Amino acid sequence: MVTQEKKKWIYQQLIPFVLVFGGIIAVVIYTEIKQHQLRTYPRYTIGTTTGAYWTLGSGKQVEYVYMANDQKYTLSNEHEYDSKVIGGRYFVKYNTEDPSISKLLQDEPVPDSIKVAPLDGWEEIPVKYDSQ
Repeated sequence: MVTQEKKKWIYQQLIPFVLVFGGIIAVVIYTEIKQHQLRTYPRYTIGTTTGAYWTLGSGKQVEYVYMANDQKYTLSNEHEYDSKVIGGRYFVKYNTEDPSISKLLQDEPVPDSIKVAPLDGWEEIPVKYDSQ
């Protein structure tokens, strides 16, 4: 038989713990699935930064736009220290099966010699960078 004291413990401690812990696990699993998809079917294109904003959970975010499969995407990633917030041109790694899954590679700006990306993107970044 469940006593009032046990019911109180379940409602006040066990259920909140399970909800918080389960939520954290769900976020980790979701993030890992997206990263796996990005690693499995990658393509590269050019993204242009359009602005930045702050969030409570992730800090400063940089917003960017890019084209993939004749469709325009607007997404955001965590802002890296040296990246240009407005008008920066960086390579974007995106998933070929779902181009809305992407990552702005802020440590790899697009050289001025490259004006546009192919419609279906590149299989790899078309320039070599020093790994410092």
